[in-house]
Amino acid sequence: MANVHVTPQLIAKMIAVYVGEDVGKAFFTNVSNRLLPEYQGKTNKPGATVRFRKPFRQVASNSLAWNPQPLTDQIGTCTVNNIASVQNQWDIVEQTLEVEEVMEYYVRPAGNALRGEIATQLANFCVQNAQGAVGSPGTAATGPLTYLQAGDVLVEQGMPEQKPNLVMNRRMSTAFVDGTKTLFNPAGTIGGQFDRGRIAGDTLGYNIFQDQATPVVTNGVFAGTPLVNGGSQAGTNGSNGTQSLITDGWSSTSLNKYTKFVIGSASSATVGGVESVHPVLKTSSGRQQVCSVVNDISDTSGDMTVVISPALTLTGAMQNVNSIPVDNAIITVLGTTGATQTMGIVMAKDSFGFLSVPLAELYDGVKCITATDPKSGFSVMQSRWGDGQNMQNNMRYDCLFAPYAQFPELSVVTYA
Repeated sequence: MANVHVTPQLIAKMIAVYVGEDVGKAFFTNVSNRLLPEYQGKTNKPGATVRFRKPFRQVASNSLAWNPQPLTDQIGTCTVNNIASVQNQWDIVEQTLEVEEVMEYYVRPAGNALRGEIATQLANFCVQNAQGAVGSPGTAATGPLTYLQAGDVLVEQGMPEQKPNLVMNRRMSTAFVDGTKTLFNPAGTIGGQFDRGRIAGDTLGYNIFQDQATPVVTNGVFAGTPLVNGGSQAGTNGSNGTQSLITDGWSSTSLNKYTKFVIGSASSATVGGVESVHPVLKTSSGRQQVCSVVNDISDTSGDMTVVISPALTLTGAMQNVNSIPVDNAIITVLGTTGATQTMGIVMAKDSFGFLSVPLAELYDGVKCITATDPKSGFSVMQSRWGDGQNMQNNMRYDCLFAPYAQFPELSVVTYA
């Protein structure tokens, strides 16, 4: 086959498609990318604010009384300031390589590096903002129950009829394969797992992806008997909001963004307390609402005001709990203090979003090309400038992106 002249435009396009469709399946293609029309295709600088639309929610009544609800657009904003970048050099000899060689020596390595950086940031964002949790922190599930329970939580939170996505790492997959090896049915699935050495990609009602970007993190360090300090601490905007929760009873505590907890009653950590509700039916799930720590916080006095997500909202279209915490309600942190734990995630399609927007081009002799994968929306900008003395083109590939929470209640951390 004769050599094909590989152009910079072709390389940029190959990287965009490779990252967006091939190596990015676990995260890029499993989240929403619904930019408002005025932002689609528009170039942006780091720090730009873009907007996205979310479906409107209404509350049904049980009478004939006239009680109209305005159809107000649910618009979210997102600051796009995450960067992933790789740089290389391309000389005139390498421009004679065939397409297959360019794919092997340049596109795949560059794409894997970009994807690794982006997927890690996106995975961390998803597990930090997930509003459900199942499993035992520090212990990988060896059977279907934990993962099926994650599906229970999604249905209780109003997940539409769809097959959600389960993302786990190799260690979680291995624990599942080993734990189910003695099952007889389904024989084909169990046998296939044994042959491949990994969990089947289409089982338990999930699209399953194995991805090492799922974070292995250290839980917050905590001690004492944490309690809610004062009743009537209600928030607004439900699963889309945050609130400050006044607490006391801690000692030598340092919570981080991976720390999650539930709130019981004043007399029991496990019975009653603050329970999640179905977003449409408004009926209690019988399951305590998982709260995520939004900002890292440390304190030795015992009193802490912790910013949490979601906002505990008791009324209106955004209601997400059946009660607000009472004074001295018992707080139970999930996991062991300071323990290392893996966090997989089960998520519906619209739980999170991934915005990849074209970068604003440079000037003064730098040639820029932006390529976008049409399926995933992933964009990469190639910048190149010449080094005539060494007969080389200097090239860099930069991505501007940001994750955002759309319906974070439709996501569940699976501890391992």
